[in-house]
Amino acid sequence: MIKISCYQTTQSQLPKTFCQLTEKCYYSNLKTNVFTENEDYSQNLDRILWTYSKKHFIPHSTNSDPLPEKQPVFITHNINEYNQAEIIIFVNPSQKTILEAFSKNSVIQSQIVQKILFIYDDIQKIHSGAIKNLLEKSYINKFVINAFSQTKQGAWEELNFLTPNSH
Repeated sequence: MIKISCYQTTQSQLPKTFCQLTEKCYYSNLKTNVFTENEDYSQNLDRILWTYSKKHFIPHSTNSDPLPEKQPVFITHNINEYNQAEIIIFVNPSQKTILEAFSKNSVIQSQIVQKILFIYDDIQKIHSGAIKNLLEKSYINKFVINAFSQTKQGAWEELNFLTPNSH
């Protein structure tokens, strides 16, 4: 069963949230694939990871680096560049990207994937309820999903899917 977590944050907190979650993935010793909406955003996340921590470097690459498939964290905007990762992170995904990633023709292999993380800011039009609805229509048969929203103080609150998300 795939564990899916949705993290709604603010635009200003998204880079920090991305780095913290990516660091957790790296230390779990599971290969991670990060999908963005475009090349510029992939390069931006690449730069953010380079400067995230002075104490801990998170080895990563983009599709413009040599041997990206050898890195524990791979950042790309192309769904077809899936690198057999056990963890997938979507950063500010569009509905189109989610549908493409989990269509029957997708290269993403659900039998390998253990976790999927969706990180999105308060500017995005998509939210956890919409993500859940899209995944229920996808080829992923068994998953558990939870969603969290970051408060103004930086704490995380779990969202209830039974009530509409007002964000």
